[in-house]
Amino acid sequence: MLKTLPNIPGKVTERTVEGILTALEMYCVPRKNRTYKQYVFRMTIQEDRLFDTFVTDLRRRAEFCDFGAIKDSLIRDQIVVGINDPKLRERLLRETDLTLEKAIKLCRITEQSREQSKIFNLTNHSDG
Repeated sequence: MLKTLPNIPGKVTERTVEGILTALEMYCVPRKNRTYKQYVFRMTIQEDRLFDTFVTDLRRRAEFCDFGAIKDSLIRDQIVVGINDPKLRERLLRETDLTLEKAIKLCRITEQSREQSKIFNLTNHSDG
């Protein structure tokens, strides 16, 4: 089996444990396609999920994209693009110093107030 792997010397005396493990890893672990991973990240939208689920998904996907120092700003931008509330998107776009933390806070507050309004409306309708 070892002879079928690339980068393994034919002579047993030239083989090292580290070299064999590296060759096995290269053979068994699929190559990362950064372009595809970034495409998947950029196509991520909230749809009908809770906001926290959406953000968790974005963070998880960003880990495989090699964004480096701009990771938080790209997650922030994808939140703005991918949220399902056009009015909230407009609000986020008006912010001149929007950080990831601020975007998350505004989105959570909006989602919570929307849910509280639904509950309030349900209790008011059942009283009348």
